[in-house]
Amino acid sequence: MTEDDYEFLSGNGIKDSILKRCPDWLKKWCVHVVEYILLEEEKLPSINQKDCPDANKPTLEYYKIDAIQLRESRLTSLAVTVNKVLHVLSLYTDPAVRDKGPIIKVPAEEILDRLWVTPKQDKSKSKAENFKMDLIYLLDNRFKTDHPAVKQCRDWVTTDPKGHTAEERWAWVRNTVKRISYRLRCCEDHRCQKDALCDFLYLFSKVETYFKPNPLYAKKRD
Repeated sequence: MTEDDYEFLSGNGIKDSILKRCPDWLKKWCVHVVEYILLEEEKLPSINQKDCPDANKPTLEYYKIDAIQLRESRLTSLAVTVNKVLHVLSLYTDPAVRDKGPIIKVPAEEILDRLWVTPKQDKSKSKAENFKMDLIYLLDNRFKTDHPAVKQCRDWVTTDPKGHTAEERWAWVRNTVKRISYRLRCCEDHRCQKDALCDFLYLFSKVETYFKPNPLYAKKRD
């Protein structure tokens, strides 16, 4: 949290009376939520006016007033949500648990192991649970395998990730998947929704971080 973050929240009605007992991760979450609320207020009026089928549709000013009311409602809901989160956090007396939040960031090494490392003797990890194996299956069974682009994509997939650290190797994987999404678009002979697949691969390549439940919170699930 920065001074700008605190000023931003205060300027939108999220002040110390709401934030004083919040850990930093919850305060930062509030920043992101308010950013989205303001973005919604900015974009929604023109979208609603455009989508209105009525020939005598209301003016843009009308929709702006409606968006302001929605913003205030959202901010009120945010304050209520924060209060409920604080109640749940009060059940955890250990600061080491409470301050880390209910979800934690998945280390890059674990992401690679889960999504990209080819399963060998670990029978508990099926093909359906490994993104790399799924991608190889699609290339081998849904595209013409002698197509130069498909051959190149398969070579990329089967190449070991490059980088000295797990973070660098994960970045290499994401960049490789993005290149595959571009390359497969030129393939004419295919037996799948190619454009949808390429869009999905591109979106996958943009995901830098994954999260998982904090195991310390699971102990108090009841």
